[in-house]
Amino acid sequence: MPLIEALAAGIPVLASDLPVFREIAADIPDYLDPLDGPGWCARLSAYAQPDSPARAAQLARIDDFKQPTWTEHFQHVDGLLETLGQ
Repeated sequence: MPLIEALAAGIPVLASDLPVFREIAADIPDYLDPLDGPGWCARLSAYAQPDSPARAAQLARIDDFKQPTWTEHFQHVDGLLETLGQ
């Protein structure tokens, strides 16, 4: 499931630690090194536990997530395009 859609649905996200994901979701997901296979396995196992503190903490952060509207998205795009034209 795409990152924005998962957060909008209240689903915890484990994401590769890449600038694009941090730009989209800020500090809500838990980020992992994309090349750290054992780290991913450990984090997935931890999240699968019913009493996972990491999952509970992220669910609390998700409560503050507001999915951008298309208008907000394109206002951001327009702002970026204006800076390119300068």
